[in-house]
Amino acid sequence: MLANHVLRVSAVALAMLLVPAGPTTWAACVGEWVYAPGQTLPGVHGSVFSTAIYDDGNGPALYVGGEFDFAGDGPAANIARWDGTRWSALGKGIRGTVSALCVYRGDLIVGGQFATAGGVSANCIARWNGTTWAALDAGLEGSSAAVTALAVYDDALIAGGLFELAGGTSAANIARWDGESWQPLGSGLDAGVGALTVWNGELVAGGGFLTAGGVPVEHIARWNGATWSAMGSGMPASVNTLAVWGADLVAGGRSGGFPQPFILRWDGAAWAPIGAGLSGFNGYVKSVVDYNGLLIVGGKFDRSGTTTLNGIAAWDGQAWQSIAEPWAVSAVTTLGVWGDELIVGATSQIGAGLVRWNGSQWDGVGGTGQIYGGPVQAFCEYQGELIAGGKLNLGGSLSTSIARFDGERWHAMGTGLMGELEHYVYALAAYDGSLIAAGSFLWAGEIEVNYVARWDGADWHPMGDGFDSYVNALAVYKGELIAGGWFENSGLTPTPYLARWTGVDWQPLGGGTSGEVHSLYVWNDDLIIGGRFNMAGDVAANCIARWDGETFHPFGLGMNFRVLALTEFQHQLIAGGSFSRADGRPVHGIARWDGDTWHAMGIGPVMDLAAYHGELWGTRAVSTLDSTGYQLIRWDGTDWRLQPGVFDGNVSALDVWENTLLVGGSFMTVASRAAPVWVRMACPFRHGDLNCDAAIDVFDIDPFILALTDPAAYEWQYPQCDQTLADINNDGLVNTFDIDPFVLLLTAR
Repeated sequence: MLANHVLRVSAVALAMLLVPAGPTTWAACVGEWVYAPGQTLPGVHGSVFSTAIYDDGNGPALYVGGEFDFAGDGPAANIARWDGTRWSALGKGIRGTVSALCVYRGDLIVGGQFATAGGVSANCIARWNGTTWAALDAGLEGSSAAVTALAVYDDALIAGGLFELAGGTSAANIARWDGESWQPLGSGLDAGVGALTVWNGELVAGGGFLTAGGVPVEHIARWNGATWSAMGSGMPASVNTLAVWGADLVAGGRSGGFPQPFILRWDGAAWAPIGAGLSGFNGYVKSVVDYNGLLIVGGKFDRSGTTTLNGIAAWDGQAWQSIAEPWAVSAVTTLGVWGDELIVGATSQIGAGLVRWNGSQWDGVGGTGQIYGGPVQAFCEYQGELIAGGKLNLGGSLSTSIARFDGERWHAMGTGLMGELEHYVYALAAYDGSLIAAGSFLWAGEIEVNYVARWDGADWHPMGDGFDSYVNALAVYKGELIAGGWFENSGLTPTPYLARWTGVDWQPLGGGTSGEVHSLYVWNDDLIIGGRFNMAGDVAANCIARWDGETFHPFGLGMNFRVLALTEFQHQLIAGGSFSRADGRPVHGIARWDGDTWHAMGIGPVMDLAAYHGELWGTRAVSTLDSTGYQLIRWDGTDWRLQPGVFDGNVSALDVWENTLLVGGSFMTVASRAAPVWVRMACPFRHGDLNCDAAIDVFDIDPFILALTDPAAYEWQYPQCDQTLADINNDGLVNTFDIDPFVLLLTAR
């Protein structure tokens, strides 16, 4: 039977040699998800609560602990090491939260709320020697036990937190480890410890406690090696952080009553406020550190007097100041210093919970200028670079909504694009030597742009009066820039949902539409408009229409609800959206136009579309009991197939750039590997291209036969290829059932 099929294929080869070559025929992509050249993901993917500098024999490195499962592009369970070049895990890591780090007698000490470290039983505290994990005796135990602070005092390790036993010995929330055993510090403290430091030869503890060794102390106390004592009148509420700055001791936390942060300093005799203090609703100070002579304070606050601070501030001895405006975080959780850089852990809009400040700019730790946070909503090529738009962050900065990729690194584009509550970029287009961005933003820096702006390669500029509401789509049609969206006016000029740029201002396109426009696409010399409307100009058109440069035309009876995406596939127009009928027929969110009518094409709803190497890709809304997400789907010629287990979050944008399929969204892993909010699929070869010359033609017949009959010989003769390229019917096997599909592929014209 095989011989007969081989003869058939050979006959086809002879016949085709006599037939003029037709257009290249493309088949299914054989590709994999890849990342940008030199890409290293920034920081860790989660929250960071503590940092330390530790030398395990290979040089000093930055260690971070918290709640995360990835560091850079590799797995790391709640603790990770950064050597200045790459991230690495510490064995199996910690099975629980890491809250405190400290170096003691050549080991890295880790405290938190966990029961094992690297598979070794370790109650709330463990040590790492650079190679292996070990427990510190029986550790620290009690109901909901946790270690939240560590310090070295009088050649002993001090652990503070919430616990009742230390090495099986009674110890109320604080204990010392001398390298051999645990001992209590007097009768301990009556509540949890949040911070520890050493000042003027004494151990200072801060937290939620009110007594220390039976002495009233009001949230802060000092230990002289034998007894506890108060420090003035104490603190107004629980202490979160302690640090030494110059000759002073600094304490920070949240005040009682109406919750506001406090930051106070102790000069040896009394507590005093620092400048005008810090404020913010439900605010607090979480961490304090000395950085290049500045007192850096992190937490949750937004101002000092009239100065905006956004969760991080610097005190220079005279006044509070922002160290990098603007930089928006939900809350700073820890601060540290490594070399000449300030390390900041945060729960924030930045996605990855760690950034660094070198004195002039923010960047990710381990990042090569990567964007993160997401989602990515649009791609565009401009001046040979890839542009990404959405609600993005770059190097820990405030969401700038847009960034450019030069092949190695992401870069900011001026001040970015911002708004009040919303600041997304939904659409991008290259036009007349400039990049045009549109979306829900209002400003570029301090320049009012109103939902659309022009980038000239150096700065952002407004485009006329902009619009009065969001812009969803851009297209260049017959030399004109076209915008569609929710807007109805540009300044005083009516532009109902659809407008063209004259070079000076925005004017309506053909009278506009009767409702919002969501998508624009140039096809067969027409501009295709999709959205939610029943009129285009004075022409009845349900949710989809075409503009020929002079008038609007309908597509049959159109759709019964929103058209959100448009593309061309196999010479037909494909429309995706949330509609359920087209031309009165059930179509389930996606349909194809054959020139006369609409036809069903699987099941949507489809939010975006892209044709890539002979395949149609889409993003489909998938609802669960809790929420609706957007996942990647691929058309196999008969039906849509979900790409399962690939993305761990939403997929929102598709495009093609430099022979790769771009996928953007708000995911953090792709195919179980850590990834930023965008990724691409490389597709160097296609099913049927058996000699890997980027074409499917008669020269693929002999290698196809070889792949079928002698896989080893095929691999030796075509080392750059893969035998799976002969799996034409896509059933996961290379066998005789692939012959007929291969013949059809060759003869398709």
